Formats: sequence, C-alpha cells, structure tokens
Amino acid sequence: MCVVPRVRDPAAERRLGVYSRQLPVRHPRQFPGARAGLAGRDRAGAREILEFFFPLSLTAVKIWTLCWGALCLVLFYTLLKRLLGQTAAVLGGLMLAVNPLLVIFSSEALSDAPFLAFLLLGFLSLEIDSSRAEGKKILPGAMGLSVSALPLIREAGIAAVLAAGAYLASRRRIKNAAFIVLSAAGLLGLWYLRNRGWSAVENNALAINPSILFQRYFTSADSSIIKEFLLRALYSLKAYVPQIGMILVDPIGTGQLSDLIVSPSSIYKSSANILDAAMPIVVILTFALLAFGIVRDVGTSATGRLRLIFLVSYLMIILVFPAHDMRYLLPILPLAIYYALKASMAIPLNASLKGKLAAAVLILATMPNLLGLFEIVSLNVVYNRSPEQLLHYPILPAAFRYQWKKIGAWIEARMPADAVLASPVKDLVLVTGGRRVVEIDPVVILPEFENLLRNEQVGYVFAPAQWRDLRAYEFPMRESRRFWFEPVTGLPNVMKVHSRLLEPAVRTPPHEVFDTLNASELLRKGRSDLVAGRIGEALRSLRRVLELAPAEAEAVYEVMIADLMNDDMADAAVQYQRILTLQQTYSYIDYGRRHWDAAERLAEARSSTVPEERATKLFEAASLYWRMGYPARAGGILNELLSTDSSYFAALQWGVNISLQLRDTSRAWQCLSRLERIDAANPVVKAFKRIFLTCDSLNVVRKRPEKSRLHLELALLYDDIGLGQEALDEAEMAAAEDSTRMEPLLFIANMLDRGSHLLAAEKLYRRVLAGDPGNAYALAKVDSIGHILARE
Repeated sequence: MCVVPRVRDPAAERRLGVYSRQLPVRHPRQFPGARAGLAGRDRAGAREILEFFFPLSLTAVKIWTLCWGALCLVLFYTLLKRLLGQTAAVLGGLMLAVNPLLVIFSSEALSDAPFLAFLLLGFLSLEIDSSRAEGKKILPGAMGLSVSALPLIREAGIAAVLAAGAYLASRRRIKNAAFIVLSAAGLLGLWYLRNRGWSAVENNALAINPSILFQRYFTSADSSIIKEFLLRALYSLKAYVPQIGMILVDPIGTGQLSDLIVSPSSIYKSSANILDAAMPIVVILTFALLAFGIVRDVGTSATGRLRLIFLVSYLMIILVFPAHDMRYLLPILPLAIYYALKASMAIPLNASLKGKLAAAVLILATMPNLLGLFEIVSLNVVYNRSPEQLLHYPILPAAFRYQWKKIGAWIEARMPADAVLASPVKDLVLVTGGRRVVEIDPVVILPEFENLLRNEQVGYVFAPAQWRDLRAYEFPMRESRRFWFEPVTGLPNVMKVHSRLLEPAVRTPPHEVFDTLNASELLRKGRSDLVAGRIGEALRSLRRVLELAPAEAEAVYEVMIADLMNDDMADAAVQYQRILTLQQTYSYIDYGRRHWDAAERLAEARSSTVPEERATKLFEAASLYWRMGYPARAGGILNELLSTDSSYFAALQWGVNISLQLRDTSRAWQCLSRLERIDAANPVVKAFKRIFLTCDSLNVVRKRPEKSRLHLELALLYDDIGLGQEALDEAEMAAAEDSTRMEPLLFIANMLDRGSHLLAAEKLYRRVLAGDPGNAYALAKVDSIGHILARE
C-alpha cells in the first residue's frame, strides 16, 4: 500500500437542524468493507463498472487509476507529436512520466487521473478536428463525450466546456458549440438531480462544490461577491505562484508533497538546497518560458486559443475556490510542459545543438523529480516491509504511523463481525475484514460527531495522532456528554465507544492536568478553557501554542475562535486569513465560517437599538454556538437575551431545552413560566410542562422498571416536539434502567429508520429479535430494510 498525503473533496450535503433552523452538517462517507477505495469523485460511471467486476477491492481501484495515468501519457504523447513532432513528444512524455504530481495522484483512488485523461482526449479530438477538411470533421458526439464528461468528474471541468464552446463558436461552428455546452449542462444537471432528489442511498455525501463557491469566507454577507472572489484570488496567488513556477522541476518542494520526504539522502538534500537557493530565478524563468510559449502557440496553432481559454478559465476557478490543494495544479502540468517545449523550439540553433540542449534540459528538469520519487518510493518500501522501522523518525507523516497489520490482526481476532468503525482515513477498510467503516472529518464538531456515532451505531473509533501526540477527534471525545472512549489494550490508536447513558460507569479517567511546557498539552488546556468559557485563560495558552507552532492549522483555528469570543475581530480576521492560505484546510475554513456567522450575529445584536432585532440576533448567535458544541458560550448569550427580552417565544422555547440539557432547572423553569404566561395552550409549551412533571416523577421513583417507563415517556415527548437527540438520550436511559424491555430499543431503531440510517436501524431491530424472537414489528422491519438495501 503506497502512502501519499490525504486529500479530499469538501462535502456539501446538508441536514436540517432542530426547530427547523438550518445548520450545515457534514455527512460521513460510509464504506462497507474495502468499498472505501471507491470514494473518489470519479462520477461518470467507471466506479460502478469496476465494482461489478472487482467488488470490495481497493487494489483494483488503485490499478484502475494507474491505468488512467498511463492513458494520460499516451494521449499527451500523441497530442505533442501532432503539435510539435516526435522528438518533442518524447521529451514531453518523459517529463510528464517522472513528474511527482502525475505519479502520486495516479496511484491514489482519486479522480485526478481520469479528469486529466478526458481533458487530454478533448484537446486531441479538437486538434484532429481542426486539421480535417469540412466534410471529414469529427462527429459532435465524439468531441462532446470527452469534453462534456469533464464536469461530471470534477466541476472545474466547466473550464474545458467553456473553452471548447468559445473555440468552436469562434470558428463559426455554433451548433457544435451549443451541443457541447448543452450536453455538459444536461449531464451535470441530471447528476445533481440524482444526488439531491432522486437517490435514496443512505448518507449520500457526494460533494456539490458550486454551493461552496458562492459562500462568504473573506467578506461579510452584505459585501459584493466580486470583492470576495478578488480577495480569495489574492491569497491563492500567494500559494500557487511558487508552486506553478516550480511545477516542472520540483513540485515536491513547494507543496504538501514535501511531507513525504522524511529521511532524505545527502544527494537529495544537496539538490533541494540548490533548488531552494535558485527558486526565485527558476520561477521567473518558468513563467517567462510559459508566457513566450503561450504567445507562440496562439500565433502559430489553430487550437492555441482553445488551450489559452481553458488555462485562463481553469486558473480563475481554482483561484476563487476557497481551498488550496496542489493536486488542483495537475491539469495545468501538461500545458506547462507543452508551452515550455513550444518556447524552446523557437531558440535559433541548428539541429545538433538543439538536440544537445534538449538532452541537457531533460536531465536538469527530471533529475530533481527522479530524486524525490526515489525518496518517496524508498520510504514506502520500508513502510510496507515493516511499519515499526519508521516510528523512530522524529518527523513522520501521520499516515506512516499506522500499523495496519497489527490493527487488522486484532480486528479479525477480536472485533464482532457486525462492528462499525469510524475513521479519519479510508485506508482502514483494507484491514477490517469487510466490517463497515464510516469516514468522518477529523475536524468534526462535537454535536455532529455524537450524532454520527449514534446514528451509525459506531462501536470503535480509529483515532491516530494528527499533530504530535494530539489524536484525531480528541477534542470531541473529551467534550462528549453522550459517550466515553476506552483505549483498546495492546492496539494503538483504536478506542472502544461506550454510551454514557447505557454504560454510565466511566472507566477512563478524564485528563485534567496539563503540562504547560508542551505545545500539544498547551493546546489541550487552551481548548478546555475555551469550551468552559474561560476565554482569557484560553487565549494565553493558545497564543503560546501559536508561537511554538505557527503553521499548525489546529492552533491557528483555536486562536481564531478565542479571538471571536473575545470580540477581537481584527486578530480573528488575521488568523482566518492564515487558515485560508494553508494547504488542505477546507474543513477549518468551513467550520470557521460558522464561528464568524455566530460572532457577527452577536455583534449585530449588541449594536442594534431595535429590541426585536437584538433578541433575534442574540437567539441566532446562541443557537449557532450550541450547535457547534459550546454550551457555556450559548448559555451566556441566552442569559443576556433573557435579561433584556422576556417575551421572545422561540428563544424561551429553546431556553427551556438547553437549560434542561445543562441541568439548570432554575433557568428552565423560569423560561417555561414565561412561556405559559404568553401562550399556555401552545403544544410545545404543554409538552415541556409534561416533561417537567415526568422529571419530577423520576426524582421520586426508585424501582428501575418504573424509571425505564418514565424515561421512555420522556423520549416520546421530546420526539413529538422535534428534539430527536434528546429523545434518543431518554430512550437509551430507559434501556439502561431495564434491559429486559424491548420498547426502548424499538424506539431507537424506529428513529434511526425514520432518519434513513437503515443499516444501523437493521442492527438494532436484530438486537430486539435476539431478546424477543417473536416480535412481529421487528421482523417486518428487518425484512423491509433488507429489501431496500438489496435494491441499492
């Protein structure tokens, strides 16, 4: 298994929050067994074909993407041969073949290699078409297939569609241009309709990037979207200019690929030092060469405008896209090689000197790349032979620290066959023996994390170190009120999930004493203070972390949150802009935007002179903080709201609920009393009144069966007013009080079923049948869900 940096496309499927207020929630990606390898966004149907012939095989997927990489080389060679001749085609093909961007991203289960192959096929078909006589033109369907498929693989393929349409229109082939544009729009529209409305697949998490493109990350909601795009482009240019400038000779040294160089040889160090010193010169020469090549291409080739329009359109898309990743530059790589060769051919030298110069340039351009690939391959060889050999390195990418063989052996020997695991990396499916894996973003916020564990009935969490000794999911695991996590003895990085409600006897002591000389411990302390509402103490710890690790995204993110809670918007903006310029930080960008939304609503509320507006904004800010997992912050804002406005009905309803969750019965009763004075006949108010009375009864009864009955009654009351998670809490407590009763498990299974969590629901229905084999309702549900899953 070859290890490369983890890259992911941002998910954009959303759920509804409680009380019909919308809050974006990131869905997990679920993979039964090794199907996780198919999670790349190769969406044009190839995935399904491959699954049919090679079910549950990640190895087959990796071979599949390598085949796409090989096809890219063939198509690029063919295109260069038509444009520049055989010698240039050989040189260009070799330069592409040894470039780490193509090699690495063609060995991963990602959509990059298929995207590039279709792009090159489109360029080649249009080049062939342009050289033919009018009566021998390629059929529109042939060109349309290659170009129109690109947006299906990745939305940035729209740049190719625009380029092809503009090029054909400029050649007065309006019908062909319209065919390509309309077919691409139709295919993409059908795909989105399938994902958003027609598909009943559980937890459909296919990314919809256009919805992300028009969100505000740099500017406020009332500012121009043009200003937002310009600011994004400015910060993106700072990252992409050096990477594009070094794309031909050293893409490893200027992006996230550099993390793969762990223990470089002396020759690689020397090469890297030379390139670092020469980087400004190399970048300037590369851009000069590309500019000259573009001018020559447009002036001498009929399809030069096509390539230029695509290049400009594609660059505009990735510059305004609110996430940075070096793999977005892969489609530019063949054009960069082509333009460099095109410019070089204009040098006035005889054939002999040109040949010698070409050989020298080829060696100089490919040697750093070959050295880098040798280092990466050597590290992977050692890792595949014995992962333990790498653990002594002081700096090692997290992916190399995973002891997959040891984890796999333990899973096979001791983990139940129907167990569900959560993981920040999809590679875990290689060793789970067919057990289901839910891939969850490591930056996930607490409420989403708890919901996913419960809704998917996750039994184990793979929580590897992400930075120093800080684990993935460490903060939500520490802060969870619903779960506690037990380290699995003898198996590093794996935690067994326990419900605090079903298993209240927590056997893992909390970590409450922090070593303030250690950066990761300081981060833990700062985070603990932040969640508890001790903002000043949190800032002192977190700023110290930032001094020790200025490029660590988690530290920058936590400082930004603390700044916003401290009303220091200026420094928060500085930290947020730092996040926007770091590689592969989309999750921090997305969640960070939510914190900005909450802080902006709070600022608007405090500056408003209109009581209704002030109350509304305070309520919105408190709701956002609660749903992001900051109960102390939400409670403080709620107190501020109630002290100035005692008649805001929606806020009082919400206040009753969160006060009960925080066990602040005094404030909960205060809110309920105000609600009764306003509208005692309201169904929600009446439900809360019954909840209070039932809670009073719970405090009196001593027999566990009676306690179980009352908890289940509370679950039904919460469910009736749309508080699903609170309903599940009470149902779990009902099950804990009396394990012989099947009604609580049936209630939980039914709620999961209603939420389309079919696999988890089926698992619970089977648990009911294990205790009550004749339960007709559970039997019918297992049969019904089985038929639904069989059709999918």
